[in-house]
Amino acid sequence: PSTPLCKKGVELKLDIAEDVTILWGDGARIKQVLHNIIGNAVKFTTKGHVLLKVEYDHAITVMPILIITLSDTGPGIPEEKLCRIWDAFDQGHESTAKEYGGTGLGLTISKNLIQAHGGDIDVTSEVGTGT
Repeated sequence: PSTPLCKKGVELKLDIAEDVTILWGDGARIKQVLHNIIGNAVKFTTKGHVLLKVEYDHAITVMPILIITLSDTGPGIPEEKLCRIWDAFDQGHESTAKEYGGTGLGLTISKNLIQAHGGDIDVTSEVGTGT
């Protein structure tokens, strides 16, 4: 079966640190968040790649913090729209929903789930380079 990645010629790259062998937490919620953020990256990336990097921050010796970084070579998000990406039903521009679909809830739900589990999510982006 053809996937959106294959149809677009976008490569999904995985960089999982060797010491990440087990994840503690709600596996269903982790999957839901990854599905939402990877889905967005794939949706808006038309060429290049989407990179998922998973590693531990070992600065805390009691229990390392899991760091998940997602980057893409998509169009990027203008700085004035970055703060709004977490808002429910906000897709930056009404043409986004028409062109790409979606409801504008995925990132809102992801942020709420991550914060409910004591984590944090943030975004940096550069127009023309990616997110």
